Amino acid sequence: MRPSRELAEKYGVRPDYLIVDVNAANLTQLMQMRQQGELTIAVGSVVPLQEAVTAHEMLSGKAHKRGKIVIEVR
Repeated sequence: MRPSRELAEKYGVRPDYLIVDVNAANLTQLMQMRQQGELTIAVGSVVPLQEAVTAHEMLSGKAHKRGKIVIEVR
């Protein structure tokens, strides 16, 4: 869903919208950047695989810590 220009103007912010192209090459590049210290990642919540439903609920608006939601697989 594209951000509302009217709301952006009302609050004095710049709306932005992007679509992420997730593929192996992009993920490999991100991994390399992370390993070289060029990219930092803010992890907010780590959820065990057995609670993946909770992680999905967080993506849908359930309250959680600011940052990425990580599903831990052991």
